[in-house]
Amino acid sequence: MESLMHDIKTWMTKNMVKLNDDKTKFLVLTGPRRDCSDFPCLSIENESIVKSESVTLLVVELDDKLTLKSHVRNVAKSCFFKLRNMRKIRKCITEDAAKIMVHSMITSRLDYCNAILYGLPNCYLDRLYSVQKLAARLITGTRKYDHITPVLERLHWLPVKKRIEYKILLLVFKCLQGTAPEYFSELLKKRENKGTRADDKNLLVIPRFKKVTQGGRCFGRSGPTLWNNLPDSLRLETSFSIYKRRLKTHFFELSYK
Repeated sequence: MESLMHDIKTWMTKNMVKLNDDKTKFLVLTGPRRDCSDFPCLSIENESIVKSESVTLLVVELDDKLTLKSHVRNVAKSCFFKLRNMRKIRKCITEDAAKIMVHSMITSRLDYCNAILYGLPNCYLDRLYSVQKLAARLITGTRKYDHITPVLERLHWLPVKKRIEYKILLLVFKCLQGTAPEYFSELLKKRENKGTRADDKNLLVIPRFKKVTQGGRCFGRSGPTLWNNLPDSLRLETSFSIYKRRLKTHFFELSYK
């Protein structure tokens, strides 16, 4: 590991990029029942690197158990803070202006890297769903104890959980059409059932994983699982724009039927 870190630092130096040793951290990913508290420290040219319980990568906080609990908490906290500030000026702007503010400051935050939230416990996703419901109340002026589902339906918003699945399925479609990065496409494999009707349904192989809590959440399994559950007509669609529209309609009907 230390040799690898040395190679990284050498590469960065050659490319005129400085590695800040004081701010460099490393994370040991383990299962929920494994303790790595005694994991030794690493060093780069006599500079010690301390093991961290979490690291922030592209605004996503990853913990050593991959629970994403801290990330969800931070996203919710940030969104609630922004919504409280928006409430102070809500009476001074129109509903359309409020929608624009919410989409730019709240919805974009909920949707950012949301595919990694697939398979998390409902208690985590419910926290983000509370943000979404509060945003809908802010836009429409709905009172605290009024039923919010009809409001979400009128705004044509998919619930947080469906937005996550929607994002994953868009990526699956791009992989199958050859427009996604290769490192995603190579994770998917079409199911071959020679001489059966399954050949015409465009199904994918669902791989098996030892670790259900972590492995079952990865794109290589979540993508095929969600894809195979779609109606045949959606799986056989070839136009991205049509697929995208019909997929949202499909999820909308599932959410509010």
